[in-house]
Amino acid sequence: MEKGTMAKEECVQEPWLMPDDMWNIMDEKTTEFVFSQGEKYLSELCSVSISLTNRCYTLLGIILAVCPFLITTAISINDFLFSSIAYMFASVCVGLCIMLIGIMKPRGGYSIGRDPKSLIRMTDLKHYKDTKCTSFKKYELENLQHKIEETEKANEQRAKEFKMILWILLISFCCLLVFAMLFTSLFAKFSL
Repeated sequence: MEKGTMAKEECVQEPWLMPDDMWNIMDEKTTEFVFSQGEKYLSELCSVSISLTNRCYTLLGIILAVCPFLITTAISINDFLFSSIAYMFASVCVGLCIMLIGIMKPRGGYSIGRDPKSLIRMTDLKHYKDTKCTSFKKYELENLQHKIEETEKANEQRAKEFKMILWILLISFCCLLVFAMLFTSLFAKFSL
């Protein structure tokens, strides 16, 4: 097997299924406890997702407030060097806005519960009756675990993208300051 193929196969994760021995041992109280803890964890992951989106909106608002200020200042100074620095920083900010909008775009998410139509299906009810299952929550534990895993992956990816945007913004701002100081010192030296 080739290296590239093996890496792709390792990335694909099979959905978690409760092992049979665990299935047989779990009673109603244990199932209720595990399910409630899973719901709490999924709720926390949804809060993290909302927090990431809110941070993106805040940063987008700051960038959208700073860019027009930079452009109007550069136009009013009427100096080529300062204008070019301001326009470069403004173009970086526009690129970051596009990246932020990519993070904030509507995404598929998971709610804590499920709608009755998708929860109660005739095939499932027949299976429950045939297996004489009295705890529907045992089946829902696997679904809850899937929701948690997918939400964790989405939050991790969005957090990485947000962190990258913050680093790009910090580096570009530092470069702007360095160039401004260099140009100011060179301009002061040549004006004397």
